[in-house]
Amino acid sequence: MKPFLSSALSFALLFSAISTEPARAAEGGKEKAGQKSPAEEAEVKALAAAEALYAEAQYAEAEKAAQELVAARTQALGAEARETLRARLLLAEALRMQSKDAEAEPQLRTLLPVVTKVFGAEDRETLRCQSVLLAFMIEKDKPGETEKEFRRLIATMARVLGAEDIITLLTRLRLAETLYGVKITLKPKRNTGRC
Repeated sequence: MKPFLSSALSFALLFSAISTEPARAAEGGKEKAGQKSPAEEAEVKALAAAEALYAEAQYAEAEKAAQELVAARTQALGAEARETLRARLLLAEALRMQSKDAEAEPQLRTLLPVVTKVFGAEDRETLRCQSVLLAFMIEKDKPGETEKEFRRLIATMARVLGAEDIITLLTRLRLAETLYGVKITLKPKRNTGRC
C-alpha cells in the first residue's frame, strides 16, 4: 500500500519543523560556546540538505543523499554514532515514501534496536523510528494487534514529548491514515443486487 499524499506532506513538514540542533549540541560536548569545527558544520549542512530534499518530496534525491551520508558517517564516526543513525532513519523514511518497502522495512527492523540502545527508549528519534516501523506492520501484519502497539506508542509520545508535539500529532495522523487505508483495502464489496 502506498503512503497517502497527506502523510507524505505531513512528514515532510516534520523534517522542516523539527530541528535536531539542540540534541546535537547537547550530545556533542566538543563545541565551545556554540562554535563548531568546519567538519561538524559540513556534517550538519549535509544532513540538512538531505532533510530539505525529503521535505520537498524529492524522495529519490533524499534517498541518494542519505545513502551517501550513511556511508560517510559509518566510515568516519562508526555504525552506531548518533549522526549515522539519524542518516539511516532518514534513508529508511525516504525508501518508504517511494514505496520501496522491501528495502525500508528490514532496515527499520534492524535500526530500531540500535536506535533504542544509543538514544534511549523514550528519545524523540527512537519514538519516530517506532512510528515508521509500526506503520509498516499495521499495513502488512495483523492490524488489530499492531493498532494496540501504535496506541501505546502514541500514549508514550504524549507523556514524553507532549500531546501537542509535532511528532505525537503526526503519529496520530499516521495511525488514522493507515487504519483508513487498511479499512478500504479490507472492505468487502457490497452486492447491490443489480446486474
